[in-house]
Amino acid sequence: MRARIPFLVFFALLPHMALAQTAKPIATPSREDGIRALIRGDYAVAVRVLQPLAEEADPPDPVAQFFMAFLYQSGTGVSGDEMHACSLFANAAESDNPFQPIAARLARQIQEIYPPGHCPSTWGAQRPATFVLGPNYRLTLSHTRTTVSLDGHERSVPAPEGSALAVYAPAVYTPLDVTRPVATRRHFVQTFVWWPTEPVQRSSWVLVWTLSEVSGLDVVELATEPDVLTVTATSPESVDLSHLATIRVNADGEAEWSIGSGPDARHGVIPWWQTR
Repeated sequence: MRARIPFLVFFALLPHMALAQTAKPIATPSREDGIRALIRGDYAVAVRVLQPLAEEADPPDPVAQFFMAFLYQSGTGVSGDEMHACSLFANAAESDNPFQPIAARLARQIQEIYPPGHCPSTWGAQRPATFVLGPNYRLTLSHTRTTVSLDGHERSVPAPEGSALAVYAPAVYTPLDVTRPVATRRHFVQTFVWWPTEPVQRSSWVLVWTLSEVSGLDVVELATEPDVLTVTATSPESVDLSHLATIRVNADGEAEWSIGSGPDARHGVIPWWQTR
């Protein structure tokens, strides 16, 4: 019975949806195409269309988030994940759309089952971000994929599997012009992920920092610090990380990373791995 809830809700709210505007085929599947696939029971197509709109688009589509939340909650077409469903309901409730009141109510209902702070709108998902590395050169990070495009060529790989336990801070892109070991521009990306030290209470969090480099169409992880910072908070999203990590060119012309300050500061030369 639980898996039928999305469709019952959809039919109840059908008058609010603009589904009459797809009389002829379109090149790119739309939100309405995903909803129609969901209605006819073609869940694989529904997920393929709605998931990028809900989790990768910038800004995300709140209606797509609403329906993907139901699919995650019921485990229909995707692996069941009630906390991620709660996150998507909460996101859908933040934007003006026909499902806003219902999304807010469903997010609250899930939140009532768990300890406070377990369903922030950004819970358990990498925020979509696109960085311009140069002319016709872009890096796109999303909840599901990492994509590099360069001069009309593209490489896309699945993102590391996330978790409803994690809270992601925004990724940071830093280009550096180095002179050693060769003179070139290097492209670095830092990611920051908070993990609860107590999965049940989630009142204490540890920060994991990862440094990657983009070269050509490749993205390679170069360094990671699993215990950068520990804080006590219901949710760590308000912690200012702007001065915590630094990527710079050192006195020898090499790229160097630095984490923290004072006696706990760590730093190191960023290894040269390029295959070009």
